[in-house]
Amino acid sequence: MHQKPRHSIVHKVLELFPLAWNHLSSSACRIFGRRTGSTSAKNALAGLVIVLSLFTFAEAQSREKVTVGALRFSSSGPLFLAKERGYFTDENLDVEIVFFEAAPSIATAVVSGDLTFGVAALSGALFNLAARGQIKLVAGQAREEKGFPGNMILVTKAEFEGGVTRLDQLFTKPFGLTQIGSPSHYQLGQLADLHGVPLRSIAVQPFQTLPNLIAALKANRVSWAIIAPPVATELIDAGAVVRIANYADYGGFQFGGVFAATNTLEHRGDTVRQFLRAYKRGLQDYAILNGRDDSIADRRAQADDTAAIIAKYINPNESPETARKKVQGSALYVDPTGHIDARDLARQIKWYFENGFITQELDPDAIIRLEFLN
Repeated sequence: MHQKPRHSIVHKVLELFPLAWNHLSSSACRIFGRRTGSTSAKNALAGLVIVLSLFTFAEAQSREKVTVGALRFSSSGPLFLAKERGYFTDENLDVEIVFFEAAPSIATAVVSGDLTFGVAALSGALFNLAARGQIKLVAGQAREEKGFPGNMILVTKAEFEGGVTRLDQLFTKPFGLTQIGSPSHYQLGQLADLHGVPLRSIAVQPFQTLPNLIAALKANRVSWAIIAPPVATELIDAGAVVRIANYADYGGFQFGGVFAATNTLEHRGDTVRQFLRAYKRGLQDYAILNGRDDSIADRRAQADDTAAIIAKYINPNESPETARKKVQGSALYVDPTGHIDARDLARQIKWYFENGFITQELDPDAIIRLEFLN
């Protein structure tokens, strides 16, 4: 594990500690019985602050730096909870979350070494990197499950008012997504298969980032898209689009995962285990949002607090109450154990390969490394 040596930092603290302690010992014993505003009391308290600050600084400097790529979606909630509730700190990790606008870019950044981990949706880019042995999945993230919030099939308001009100009417219309081979591309393919529509017959337009895709929908440059909440909900509330259905109404799938470069697993195995221990605690906290029983007041309070933490990351510019409610209404299902649906992963890989988005079909067991999680 590449961890900054503690002894050099602590040694500096210990060099300074006697000076501060001598000052404290000569003044603190005279504090009692004096006014709290006396010079001696102030000096003693100032010395105490210095000593405590030095140790706090030493502790912070000794933590291992870790960077994690994520999207501002509710599915990233376990990551946000682990950071805000100090679970990464408990594992001696200093975690920085770096936000992206498309999941495939996160996989590329992990392999390049710009990120230590990715916590995002699965994509053709990830599977191509996995085919070259460069990246592995080490834990699960969110899943599409019937009965739970998930990605929404949206049509523009103009198309809806023009009579396009059913999914089977959409396949002749241009479909917008962020990047070719993204999760919504896979979902489009599954919907097309269910309706007997060849994927190649559908006009697909990539816009590279989510803001670009949103702008294209608002400008009617494309007619429909599949977008995760709460972004989808915001578009609906703004009157720009209409929800035709939830994707989970037609089928579930392993939406996302935690992944790392193979090189990281080989050389920083302890770091991977530390990160996943903290992340798993975040998964378990997040799972309260998937609960069905709101009759218990304590559970409601826990769910409110959990959603409020996630909301700060997803909707930082909205009122806390509004943002919290959006998170509670868009919490995708997570497996609190962090495991991955390997059978569904095999289906995804097969689809990406058959449609030419990955260069070779993979054995899911070859790219899953759950031993770091267990």
